Amino acid sequence: MAVFGFKAFVIPIFSTAALAVLFAISKKGRFYPAMPFIAVGCFAGYAILQMV
Repeated sequence: MAVFGFKAFVIPIFSTAALAVLFAISKKGRFYPAMPFIAVGCFAGYAILQMV
């Protein structure tokens, strides 16, 4: 069960952080698509995962 360990949480943490960045920079009353931010977070997490 603990085979994945740390690696299983890398991409979700990065995608959550990217979504938090979107929430931090957004302005009230404007529309921001979330998928580009989440995709960048997923790719960044995957890149970090490949380096480890």
